[in-house]
Amino acid sequence: MQKITIAIPAYNRKDYLIKCLESILHQTFQDFEIIIFDNHSDYNIANLINQFCDSRISFIQNDANVGQLGNFNKVVKYQFNSPYVMIFHDDDTMHPQLLERTLKVLENNYNLLWVGTNLRFVHDSSDMDKFKELPKEVKFSVYNSVELTRLLLNNFHLAFDTVLYRTNCMIDSESFSLEYNKWFDRPFLVELSKKGEIGIIDEPLVNYRMHPGQVAKTDDCKIFDYIINLFKFYFNSLPKPLTKLDEKLFFKWSTNNLLQSASNFSSSLGGYINLLKKCSQLNLFKFSYINARGLYYFLKAFIKFL
Repeated sequence: MQKITIAIPAYNRKDYLIKCLESILHQTFQDFEIIIFDNHSDYNIANLINQFCDSRISFIQNDANVGQLGNFNKVVKYQFNSPYVMIFHDDDTMHPQLLERTLKVLENNYNLLWVGTNLRFVHDSSDMDKFKELPKEVKFSVYNSVELTRLLLNNFHLAFDTVLYRTNCMIDSESFSLEYNKWFDRPFLVELSKKGEIGIIDEPLVNYRMHPGQVAKTDDCKIFDYIINLFKFYFNSLPKPLTKLDEKLFFKWSTNNLLQSASNFSSSLGGYINLLKKCSQLNLFKFSYINARGLYYFLKAFIKFL
């Protein structure tokens, strides 16, 4: 039995998956297995795996495409044998020391449920192999669920594939995907952290590939329901009554993120204005907290519709 299982939900991104697997196989820590959960891709996944000649790589293929979220939920429900598990995106790459550093923190700190790291957004595929040199000492900070919420509201970059979990601490993800759709990763991680403390390494140990079509298409009629649910989750995850610092932190984040989301997803000026009114009525939006980024998207929306 390997110490770590790396589970990879995958679908029709053969070239990206190859780069992903190469980055895993070049880890400084080698006691792992890789299970690819293939969502009925068009190509022969077995042939791809055979190219690597590595018995640690296996796959489970769906008989039919169950959707991106359905495939992810299938991964989370799987009964892994390893004491640690990482769910890694098929289009990303990991720093050669990602496994070594996250595992070291978990094994030396039995109180931690999971350890996550920062990430780097990459727009140029030629940069997916590039990582910064790391300090010799692994530095991390410990957070509870409230502290993690504040960290995320401060725009810390955290995603599913930057996290190494203790397998016995995992929780079901299906209710989160139904409530927040493709934005469910952070509510899932915050909810999991309510069971105990977690660790964060503030080093970008994952290259997060930015490309068209990297997320599943969301029903346009429900997009704002999911976004509002997300904002409510963050608000409810902070202690009440809100301190002045938490109020400023939340409304600065929610107001400006809402202006960006409304600009990107609204199909009419009326719909845009109604969304802002609704969020204001729900106490999720306050014009007094608009910053330069929010003002940019506010003006962009009016130019778009006028």
